[in-house]
Amino acid sequence: IKTEIKFSVASKGIPDCFTLNHVSKGKDWERLVFAGINLHMDNNIMYWMSKSAFSENVDSDNRLFSYQQGGKTIKNDDYMITGPKLMKLVEKGIFRSMEEW
Repeated sequence: IKTEIKFSVASKGIPDCFTLNHVSKGKDWERLVFAGINLHMDNNIMYWMSKSAFSENVDSDNRLFSYQQGGKTIKNDDYMITGPKLMKLVEKGIFRSMEEW
């Protein structure tokens, strides 16, 4: 399985406040693994998402991801999600547990 791996350390020490960036539909991956590191805590996270779930979200009217650079005007295929929005990927079933790999 072609896999892209991303990680983030919690911003300013706020638990589960991560950044996932430079995710693209045009890159050659099938699954993306995200590891979130909460410094000084024992509740690090690791999830994965399929490219199809990512693409469905990016193409929907209820997109959680934002354009990374250039915004809507240049339609750049480079997306990001930050802060509390990232954990909504779990709520929406886009992020899946590693046990479901």
